[in-house]
Amino acid sequence: MHSQPETTALLGAVAAFLREVCVPALTGREAFLAKVAANCVDIAVREARDGPAATAAETTILQSLLASPETSLEALRATLCKEITAGVRDETDPALLEALLSIVAARVRIEQPGYASLERAPRA
Repeated sequence: MHSQPETTALLGAVAAFLREVCVPALTGREAFLAKVAANCVDIAVREARDGPAATAAETTILQSLLASPETSLEALRATLCKEITAGVRDETDPALLEALLSIVAARVRIEQPGYASLERAPRA
C-alpha cells in the first residue's frame, strides 16, 4: 500500500530545495527572497508539528489562570484582556507573568527557535 508523505516532510523538502538549489543559483534580492521563503516554510513545519500542542498548552494555562472551564482559546484570551483592561490583573500579578511568559515562549519556539533568550524561558 502506498502511503502519503506527511505535511512536514513535504514542507521540509521545499525548504531544502530553496536553500540547496535556489539560493546558490540566485544573487542579490532574489537570493535573499529565497532565503526568506525557506525560513517561512521552516516556520510552517514547526507550526504544523508543534502548533497544536502550543495551543492546547495555552488553553490549559489560561483555564488555570482564570479558574475557568471555558474551552475556547479565543474566549479565554478575551476574558484575560477584559480582566487586564479592568485592572483585575496587572504586571504585579506573578501568576499572570508566569502564564504570559510560558505562552510567549511556546510561540517563540515555533517562530524563532534560535532566539537567544529562549533557553531561559519556561516550557509550557
